[in-house]
Amino acid sequence: MGLAQPSGGDDVGIPTLILSALPLLCIAFIGHWFDLGLENTLVVGISRSFVQLMILGWLLQPMFVVGTDRPGLVGLYLLFMMLVTTQESVSRPKYTYKHHALMAFITLLIPIAAVSTFAFLFIIRPHPCWNPQYVIPIVGMLMSPCINGMTLTVDSLSMQIMEEGRREIELYLSFGATWWASMRRLTRTAVAAGITPTINSMNVIGLVTIPGMMTGQILGGSSVTEAAHYQILIKYLMATCRLSTVFISVFVVYRVTFDAGTHFLRTDRFIEVEKKSQSWLRLFNSIIKMKTIYRRAGRHCGAVDELVDEPPDIEQRPLSHNGTSTISDEIKIITHQFNADQSVLKPLLQITGLQFSVPKSHMNAKIASSQSLSGTGEQHSTVLCTLLNITLNQGEIGIVRGPSGCGKTTLLRVLAGLTPMDHGDVVMSSLALAECYGLAGRGDSHTSMIEWRTAVRYVTQYKVDIPGTPRDFLHRVSQFSQYSNKPHVGGEFCTSPGDAMFSQTALYLRHWSIDNLCTSIEEGHHPYLDKEWSHLSGGESQRTFLAIAMASRPRVLLLDESTSGLDAETEKVVEESVFNYAQQEGAAVLWVTHSEDIAERLLAKSKLSSLEPHLASSKYLS
Repeated sequence: MGLAQPSGGDDVGIPTLILSALPLLCIAFIGHWFDLGLENTLVVGISRSFVQLMILGWLLQPMFVVGTDRPGLVGLYLLFMMLVTTQESVSRPKYTYKHHALMAFITLLIPIAAVSTFAFLFIIRPHPCWNPQYVIPIVGMLMSPCINGMTLTVDSLSMQIMEEGRREIELYLSFGATWWASMRRLTRTAVAAGITPTINSMNVIGLVTIPGMMTGQILGGSSVTEAAHYQILIKYLMATCRLSTVFISVFVVYRVTFDAGTHFLRTDRFIEVEKKSQSWLRLFNSIIKMKTIYRRAGRHCGAVDELVDEPPDIEQRPLSHNGTSTISDEIKIITHQFNADQSVLKPLLQITGLQFSVPKSHMNAKIASSQSLSGTGEQHSTVLCTLLNITLNQGEIGIVRGPSGCGKTTLLRVLAGLTPMDHGDVVMSSLALAECYGLAGRGDSHTSMIEWRTAVRYVTQYKVDIPGTPRDFLHRVSQFSQYSNKPHVGGEFCTSPGDAMFSQTALYLRHWSIDNLCTSIEEGHHPYLDKEWSHLSGGESQRTFLAIAMASRPRVLLLDESTSGLDAETEKVVEESVFNYAQQEGAAVLWVTHSEDIAERLLAKSKLSSLEPHLASSKYLS
């Protein structure tokens, strides 16, 4: 298909191109004047597009002639295009991860190769099938939506995981969600970010806009109908490529974010990319200022031969020992036996030789992430607890005490299956946590970890702040397959797990809540369950989430300062409900608290039995 010069038009030469760039340069100057930080991006974009397209025109003309008989040469050029596209795609997102470039290359290669093969073999059918006049332009057009879709999707999803979405993910994981279910809302947001531009473009094309390819063909002398047909064809191929790239990108980020078997959230695999590019003018001014400072320093203090780096901040210095350290075990668990009706209480939760640790708190996070990314750095960690041994019976409560920072919250997260343990095991009836991790060498870790998290409920002290209402959250949790198999409770009118959990949650809140609650419920609007999480106060959020946790009927309840936002009277009522739940359901409770009053009330129920796990150990354990 040849290109004809449009009648009445002049050749577009280099002076014309420079003239067309003047409005963009004016915008760059305005951006610099108002300190918007646009000038560097615009100048680089103007320069690169001019140089790259000039080189492209210089290369493609002989390529179209020679490449018809040399498919290998066409393949090499396409590979070069793929490598450049990959490099551009991995440099844009805010967060990166190990093998990001390789994953991006594969993500781009699969849809582009599949769609191109389909197009050239069954639709366009050039002769030969590698004809560079068709293959190179069309593949180039397919790459543009792919790189944009992948960049927007990966950037959106990784930012949500590392920033505002992490607690939401762990919240659903703690209720037994799979890795896919825990990120469903975040995934929808990321996919929408990746495909919305293409959908919008398809909706307005031909009505509001005339695409560049169609315009070029018309200016080149092709009929309007033929140009429209080609544009529809290319638009469909581009949309297919972009959507396929978005879906593959989501899958890749999922595999990076979670361990396949245990569904652990691995935010340590991401590292924030430092933006080194600064405005050329600012960089030049900084160099001038540095020279001025050194010149003045030389006049006052003598010549300065070289710059001496300041010693790094103490929090960023490498550790002097072998990379692993520990503190004295300071976690104390005081157990309380309830007056249960059973004549013989059965062990429910058995902790044996448990050791867990956290990354070195004084180590710079970016250094730690880069070491993990490269795989060459030492893993620095602080061992918080060693050889923890304790057994909780059915209907028994344990009070977890210790100074701040000793690992009480980490202990609950380990028991909830949200943080890995180093050694030891935790057994709950027929489930063993080591088997869930795959450390025991047997069992289905995927199924076991979901079962474990379904049976163990971790109630954090933080305010729940996720989109939607508690009713929405209950609806989503009740859709998890493990809850649909549970027997329904809450009355004869409960026809589904969601109704049963909602009914029981409402009963707890009715018992714990302030005046006028009954009147509000009768009017069809629950003042807590139908209000946005973000609109609930700290105390209301704690109360509602604890009610939901107990309504899900866990066998083990882990409370981390879960009543810290309640007033004294409500706190006592909530404690009594937890006691009754443990007795009636035969559940075990571990309660982290710094309040002496709460501890005294819990321990005043019956005779105390104090168990202190290995408090004297101070040796290093690897």
